[in-house]
Amino acid sequence: MIKKLRYKFILIASIALLLVQGYMVFMTNTIVMTYSFDSIDNLIDYIADNEGHLPDSEKGGARYREEDLGIETPFETRYFSAVLDENKEIIRMNCDNVAAITEEEAESIAKDVIRNRGRTGIFETDKTVYYYKLVGNDKKMFFGRQNEADQDGGYVLVFVDSSRQIHIIRSVRIISLEISIVSFIIFFTIIWIFSKYAIRPVVRNMEAQEQFITNAGHELKTPLTIISANTEVIEMTNGKSEWTESIMNQVKRLSGLINRLMMTASLREKNKIEKTEVDFSDLVKDASRDFKAVIENQGKNMNVSVEDGLKTNANEELLKELVNILIDNAAKYCDENGDIDVIAKKKGKHIIFNVENSFVGTGEEDFSKFFERFYRADESHNSKIKGYGIGLSMAQTIVHLFGGRISASKKDEKACFEVVLPSSGK
Repeated sequence: MIKKLRYKFILIASIALLLVQGYMVFMTNTIVMTYSFDSIDNLIDYIADNEGHLPDSEKGGARYREEDLGIETPFETRYFSAVLDENKEIIRMNCDNVAAITEEEAESIAKDVIRNRGRTGIFETDKTVYYYKLVGNDKKMFFGRQNEADQDGGYVLVFVDSSRQIHIIRSVRIISLEISIVSFIIFFTIIWIFSKYAIRPVVRNMEAQEQFITNAGHELKTPLTIISANTEVIEMTNGKSEWTESIMNQVKRLSGLINRLMMTASLREKNKIEKTEVDFSDLVKDASRDFKAVIENQGKNMNVSVEDGLKTNANEELLKELVNILIDNAAKYCDENGDIDVIAKKKGKHIIFNVENSFVGTGEEDFSKFFERFYRADESHNSKIKGYGIGLSMAQTIVHLFGGRISASKKDEKACFEVVLPSSGK
């Protein structure tokens, strides 16, 4: 129980850490990529606005602004461009500012982009990465001057050497992921080490609660024994009466409740139990046979469907207690003239044990709380049905000791309890 609580704490903390790191990595890469491509896109717009050339600031380029591009930009930018007509046919090429490719290669690249690619994107050669953009007549081109490209509404296709920016983007992506992985390993180790200290107050509270139940149970047994003995003396002296009978009934009820509470507490304190291979099929059949006569005397119908050869590693006495609790619970809460179904089958590497009973209910039942101690669906604790309200809590504890899981739900006006246990058979 405590180990599972610790693992759950570690899992939640790790998920939270992953979400935070994922968000930071995503935002870091998004900001770097957005800033890089925005600057390239802005540079391409300048080139397109100037007929495929980056203007020289000393020569007074028409749209050139040093505060936007920087005074060194014309000298450090490698690019080539193509001016196209309205049919996207190349009118002329400009390769004056690039040395890595020839004009023929540049023209071939431009044609490939025009035919097979979108308006913007990345084109990679063996050594260089170009970011390209096709600027059309939806943009006011060439500063309102008439020329061969914009008379009929032409285009300018600009390729800018973006190897450095792409390298930065990819480097940031790799480095951020590496840092994220390393930091997660470090923080996970810290969480793992300190998790036992984080859950220590909860563990102490649970241990104190179980210890209180055990101590209180032992203390209560003595006065109950005395009350029972005194009542027997009164009956021997004055004979039985409705009052002495009521006292004995309540003593028996309290004794049963104390024994159940102490057994549940002792189970929760156990980390390991002795297990042997148990024939689950025979165990369920025997338990069903014991309950069948009682259930049919109540006017209810019991259906049993159990596959042969179901085996699991468990403590036989506790497993028998689990089966009895679930069948007894179904018998108590089954509607009048209703049906109780007991089903055991193998699915993959697990044994599926289902106990279902007719249960119309009120619609206000919270099945997620059925395994809480003393929970009753009517919340009144005045139910005519005999019981202590801790049977299902005890069943859940037993299932967890066997490494299984248990759940409760309502389907088609039936209360359904499902237990999944690991199978030891082939």
